[in-house]
Amino acid sequence: MKVFGAVFLMLLVVGVPVRGIQREVDSLSKKTTGYDGFIDQLITDGAGNIDRACIIPRDGGSLLSSSDHPHALHMTVEERLEIAEALRDNSWSSIETEGLFVEGQKYIFLGVDEDGIFKGLKIGPGGGGVIGEPSNAAIVVVHTSSSSFFTMVQVNIVLGQVVEAMKSQGL
Repeated sequence: MKVFGAVFLMLLVVGVPVRGIQREVDSLSKKTTGYDGFIDQLITDGAGNIDRACIIPRDGGSLLSSSDHPHALHMTVEERLEIAEALRDNSWSSIETEGLFVEGQKYIFLGVDEDGIFKGLKIGPGGGGVIGEPSNAAIVVVHTSSSSFFTMVQVNIVLGQVVEAMKSQGL
């Protein structure tokens, strides 16, 4: 918690816009229906830092969010299953050695924390990163085209807010 507080304070000092996120997330269920509403919220609150996202069930099966959403992250069944199995079994060794694959692109696996939040970074042309976080019944995976530290921190905050809103709704 101390690290989060320090990062949040640092964000305020450098002027990263995080004000108003909680208010918007709290009203999410009133404005939208279904999982696509959470994708819309991620894109809106991501302020240009989140460009694609998807929501998958904890078992990695079919998508919960729409594949035809304008900001859909198109993960293959194999990619979804690999992440879901790693979270379920708390075993990331395959992803650590082979890499984290999303949309057929390989990301260097940066790790997973005690809450199951995982991160990957793409090296080379296009760059970018992916961050995923589990809720009660789903896993939210977001993509950002930037791999800068401050972008990843802001994306992590927005993702956390949306996942908390999902959890509060039993999702």
